[in-house]
Amino acid sequence: MPIKGKGKTRSRRTVTRGPKLAYVEPPKPLWRRRWVQVTAGILLVGAIVAIALTALSIKRSNDRKDARLAAVRHDRVIVTEFGGTIDQGIASLGQQVQTTVLPFPQLSDDLSKLKAGTLSPPEAAKAGAQVARLARQAYTTIQKVDVATLINGGPRLLPLSDAQDSLVASLQVYEQIGKGLSAAAGEDGSARNALIQQNVNLVPVAQQLFQSGYQRISTLRTDLGIPTQPALPPQPSPPAAQPSPSTSASATATPKAKSSKGTKKTTPTPTG
Repeated sequence: MPIKGKGKTRSRRTVTRGPKLAYVEPPKPLWRRRWVQVTAGILLVGAIVAIALTALSIKRSNDRKDARLAAVRHDRVIVTEFGGTIDQGIASLGQQVQTTVLPFPQLSDDLSKLKAGTLSPPEAAKAGAQVARLARQAYTTIQKVDVATLINGGPRLLPLSDAQDSLVASLQVYEQIGKGLSAAAGEDGSARNALIQQNVNLVPVAQQLFQSGYQRISTLRTDLGIPTQPALPPQPSPPAAQPSPSTSASATATPKAKSSKGTKKTTPTPTG
């Protein structure tokens, strides 16, 4: 017989628990990530180094530029001073044509005229003595310039030393030619012609030396931007004073007046 109180058994259902919630860290912002910070730090250091190197390079460039400008200003002062001394020393030698000077332009003509007989020996001797005197004065002035101290080893200014040597040598040759002209004036015949020809051959040598030396100064002036003042052309001598027309008219009228006053007009007396 069935047991009382026992009924139909029911099976219990067990509810499975859900997964246990764990703390999930939220994603970090981009700027807080380690690799971003490291990369940004490297970039920042690199930028600082680049800026520092650029500033240093600009400073060095500016310093070199300032040094070059200071050197140019110094060279300009030296060349201006030296060129002024040269121009002052050769001012009485000839005429300036553009950027060069033609010393003693009449010297060749005087030699030729003496040979042809169109220039008298006294005039030739006087002209030769004047050439020798002016040339000696000029190279004495140029020799007094202490170029070695002036340029102080500057490589850009070394042409000044060569210019001084060439100009002094040229003017010494001109002095020799002037003395030769005076000596030739004291000779005659073949001796005079031989002296004249000897000095005629020396004129191109003196001219070449002079142009070589002066051209070095002109080149430095151009490179440094130093303006050259063109020499003024020689002023013509004033003409002799001419008597004015009124003065000449009165001068010519006065004798006539005197002659008319001194001449007494006589009238014939009628005869009857």
